[in-house]
Amino acid sequence: NRFLNTPADILNQNWLYYSGYLVGAIELLLGAGLLIRKTQVISAKALIAMHVFILFFVGSYGIVFRVLWPWNISMMFLLYCLFLNRNENISVFAPIFKGYNKLMILFWGILPALGLFGYWDRFLSSDLFSGNFPEMVICVGDVNACKPLEPFCYNKDTPNTCHGLRILDIQRLTLMQTGVSAYPEVRTYKIIQEKLERRYPLAGLNFVYIIK
Repeated sequence: NRFLNTPADILNQNWLYYSGYLVGAIELLLGAGLLIRKTQVISAKALIAMHVFILFFVGSYGIVFRVLWPWNISMMFLLYCLFLNRNENISVFAPIFKGYNKLMILFWGILPALGLFGYWDRFLSSDLFSGNFPEMVICVGDVNACKPLEPFCYNKDTPNTCHGLRILDIQRLTLMQTGVSAYPEVRTYKIIQEKLERRYPLAGLNFVYIIK
């Protein structure tokens, strides 16, 4: 709504909400089309058009996700090199079983499946945009005792977790300091917790973990 000025009465309709699933299904079908020689070219062209639209939308409406630019551009480059810049269609499956390429089966087939049971990282299990990640909420008891963190604190509770205390936005903090978001795994959060507690012992920091 903020970028497209879509009326609220349209945004609240079920057909618009569930159309998002249709977009994902179309992308999945186009990806499957790359596996079939007869449909590789048309699928590659359609997917490149999809990535162009994503970049146009991101750039035109000011949605700044820096990782999306190299990601989408690299996908277009790979699609062109693998499926359009050749005279004949290629066999997708044959190279997988050659030499060290067999490791692809392990890292992109077997190990990601373990993520369904909590034995493999979510980000490494094709689960990037699910939002189903562990979260760490940091309640700040005394902002004056951790002044460098004050610009990254806000008052909104999530929900009733900090009981009126200010909350440290850990994602914004890590983005500003490192250029990337905090890796959403409990072991990573524990390292951040240890460092913050050691640096700001008087701030009354309370760490709440939300496991989804």
